[in-house]
Amino acid sequence: MAYRIMTRNDWYKFMLKNAKASSDLFSEDNLIKMWNSKSKGYEFVIAIGSETEPMIYSVDYFNNKLISWKGECI
Repeated sequence: MAYRIMTRNDWYKFMLKNAKASSDLFSEDNLIKMWNSKSKGYEFVIAIGSETEPMIYSVDYFNNKLISWKGECI
């Protein structure tokens, strides 16, 4: 499974590339709100999986839910 960092610009490009042309969801204001909600103040988010359909997580979620197995995966 591939892990990668997505900056705000990477995330915007990804979202716009996958947006439907008529969708108001992908207006500039909504993209900013979505980014702020997802990034939670960090300068990046973490993408897991394929380039075309990654699962995108905030740093907090990644730290708390995905790697907080208390050493089980080490």
